[in-house]
Amino acid sequence: MSEYYSENLGREVMKGMKETALQCKHTGGTPPLGFDVDPATRRLVINEYEAETVRLIFRMFNAGYGYGAIIDELNRQNRRTKSGKRFVKNSFPYILHNEKYTGVYVFNKASSKAADGKRNSHRYKDLEDQIIIEGGCPAILTLDEFQKAQHLLSSRDSDLYRSRSDELHLLAGKIFCKDCNRAMVAGKTACLKNGVYQTGFRWYKCPTKYTCSGKSIKREYVDHYVIELLESNIFNRKAMKKILKAIKSECTIGADDLKRRIRSIDKQIADVSTQISNGTEAVSRGAVSQTLIDHINSLEQKKSELTAERAKLATSIMVNPDEIRTDEILSRYSELKQNFTDNNYTYEYREFIHDYIAKVTIGLYDVTVRLRTGLNYFESLDTEYSISRHDLYMQMKHPNR
Repeated sequence: MSEYYSENLGREVMKGMKETALQCKHTGGTPPLGFDVDPATRRLVINEYEAETVRLIFRMFNAGYGYGAIIDELNRQNRRTKSGKRFVKNSFPYILHNEKYTGVYVFNKASSKAADGKRNSHRYKDLEDQIIIEGGCPAILTLDEFQKAQHLLSSRDSDLYRSRSDELHLLAGKIFCKDCNRAMVAGKTACLKNGVYQTGFRWYKCPTKYTCSGKSIKREYVDHYVIELLESNIFNRKAMKKILKAIKSECTIGADDLKRRIRSIDKQIADVSTQISNGTEAVSRGAVSQTLIDHINSLEQKKSELTAERAKLATSIMVNPDEIRTDEILSRYSELKQNFTDNNYTYEYREFIHDYIAKVTIGLYDVTVRLRTGLNYFESLDTEYSISRHDLYMQMKHPNR
């Protein structure tokens, strides 16, 4: 019922927002840079100071300036984002793709969340699902200025130059710069081979490399090192047997606790049934009163709730420790380990091993990995492993040495 209520509420909210959008009114949230919301009409109106910032961004971008040069000029003029912060590279894609600057009102453009709960705002819904109204808001740019920017963006939109891609990164969200403690980002370079640009090496790098001493590092080197640590500490028969023993012990404790709870509920149901029987007998003898009837009804309600709770517990999925086959699970872990070794893993696989990776820190001269190696599985025991960059490189280039 809660799920149905949530989905129905979402549909009703979206229905109301679409009705608002069809009137070219602001549907909520912060308006784009260059616009304010008229409190009377709830329509977008031009903020001239911010609009000049938007025009400056498009003029410089269309003239061939990169994001870094545009940021420098905006900072020199002390111009800020809608939230009053300094501009960064991630500020520009939304601005440069926003059709509202040409007077076109657009609603429901970004795609919905994926199965993993994340949203990619660079993917769009089908045109029939969007609301697009020409002249629905005031124009800040000419159509030619906007279309020229789109042409430049599409020419740059290549897999060779895209720092973020659809591929899964093993250490996403777990790898940090030692100097500034910021999460490192993954990407890849392009190189010219035989007159053709091809994908070069893949790397992790600090997003603030211009303000800290953090250096980029080859992604396959770090991933391989982490996989080796997982293999020596977790993905081996000795460690797996300890983990499976702990799992069996936990399942046994859980099953015993479940049985105790069911016995306690059975006793409560028996007590309530006795009280209902006594009340019913009193009514049959002529002791009828509204208070007694209300009491019997409340007891019936309580019995119904206890019965439902017992049924829920009785049908709970509880693994029988005797049904856990060690050899079968060890075989699955061996397959899992091989998939990681071959860089052939899915989102679910990556999330699984993230349970065992506490943090990876990349320093100027070393790499530190902190693993959760508590082999009782249900407790965390972090163990740190460090290796110098030189040793890591030598290990990857000369694996048999």
